[in-house]
Amino acid sequence: IPPLLTGGFIVTTQNEKVGIFGKYLYDAVGQRVRLFDIGSFKNKTFTADVLLHYSDAAMYEIDDAKQTCKKSPLKADFQPLKIPQDAFWLSQTVVGSSSLPGQGLLVNNWYGKLPDKSGEEAHTWSKVGDIANPDATEKRRMLFFLRKTSYGNLCCKK
Repeated sequence: IPPLLTGGFIVTTQNEKVGIFGKYLYDAVGQRVRLFDIGSFKNKTFTADVLLHYSDAAMYEIDDAKQTCKKSPLKADFQPLKIPQDAFWLSQTVVGSSSLPGQGLLVNNWYGKLPDKSGEEAHTWSKVGDIANPDATEKRRMLFFLRKTSYGNLCCKK
């Protein structure tokens, strides 16, 4: 996986009590992830701008409108984006058309357990990286949808 990625994601639950749409900036070298979210929980809308700085064990909640930044302890380990070691290969598929040369994208599908063993995850990979795919389901029936859209530099500093 490229060490610097940007993309979007969707989080939803089966009972539709949670819905989140967001963008992320991923920096494996600096062990940082920045999340920009808008969503609803219990019929209330929220927005969030959070920087997770794993190597400093710090989380920063950023409020651009108020020009504030709140620092909190981060008690989680950095989880790099990768195919889990215990994952197994499911299939190879062409996304798009395979009837004309260059019209489709060849992908490999993998399946495995979440790192904390709370559920399962599926990955779809091309030679470029992870692509749009229902990515994980937990025992609480929460569905994550990740989409890596481009490579880039994490635009925020410590």
